[in-house]
Amino acid sequence: MDVSQNTSIEPNAHFSKTLPYQPTHLRTIDYVIITVSYLGIMGNVVSLLVWRTHKTYNPVIFLFKYLAVVDIQHLVSISFWRIFVLFRRYFSDHTYFTVLFTTYGIEFFGQALSLHTTLLIAVCRFIVVSRPLEVYNGTLLTRCQVIVACVVLFFWCLLLAVPFIVMTLIIFNDKIDKGKTSYFFPLIFAFCELSVITLLMIVFDVLLLKKLYSSTALRSSPDSPQSGEIRYKGRRVTVVVVLMSMGSILAYLITGTCVALAFIYLHYTQEEKTKDTVETLITTYEFFESLNSSINIIFYLAFFQNFRKVSPIAGTIIDVTESSIPTKIPRSKNVSDGTW
Repeated sequence: MDVSQNTSIEPNAHFSKTLPYQPTHLRTIDYVIITVSYLGIMGNVVSLLVWRTHKTYNPVIFLFKYLAVVDIQHLVSISFWRIFVLFRRYFSDHTYFTVLFTTYGIEFFGQALSLHTTLLIAVCRFIVVSRPLEVYNGTLLTRCQVIVACVVLFFWCLLLAVPFIVMTLIIFNDKIDKGKTSYFFPLIFAFCELSVITLLMIVFDVLLLKKLYSSTALRSSPDSPQSGEIRYKGRRVTVVVVLMSMGSILAYLITGTCVALAFIYLHYTQEEKTKDTVETLITTYEFFESLNSSINIIFYLAFFQNFRKVSPIAGTIIDVTESSIPTKIPRSKNVSDGTW
């Protein structure tokens, strides 16, 4: 559906070469992405409501709630610019591209924050299974420590995103010498930074899987029914964290690498026929990106029995921790009871 067939869409030739992805109409995959994004927004809202019923502090659940908020922002930015494209005919070129490129920067901010938060969850889970006594005693992963980590990640991701918005708008508005400046370099820098984060995620996934294997190997050892149940539920949490990380690896490292390689090729060759390939790869990348931010609730429903018992619509309020230990036990045991 092309809503701007008779409208000029090339404000300057150089900018067209600098940033080839300048959509003026939506393709079928864009409507699929919009649908996935709205379903993901609803799923993250439900997840946030369910996790809010957990009344005691738990570092992993706290980060699950933070990730839900981050993914909502990310999915809103993904769907917003596509909806904005539908109203292309009502805006001048300058307004249209200014909003579009600003939204790209906000979307990248959501990408970075979602990826960094998922890494933080993996690190947090690894600390829990590696140093359980310190976590149980409240000397590690305190609420203050986790909040500080989230704030630091927020400003770091903002620092990564702002140069995209600023440089894109400066180039677009003819404020600097276009012959000596390109959007290519900050884009490659961002890709490298996100790749490093994804590779770190792979490292912690491997470490978590080793811990999971060690925990599984101990199942045959004598144990009380209660501690055995806690260990079993703790393994499910590790599986969920690893699955969430694998989704990010697929969305950002594998498809992101394909986009980066195609963009590098286009940057140095300037072949017009490559633009269609780049656009196809970008939309595929954004599909996996939106899917990755939408499917966490599926993991929660599949692996957490108590998560399925909480109904925000019905107003059911229970402790959603997967521990079999009653919530009336002392706080030192309830902060992290082996499940998380």
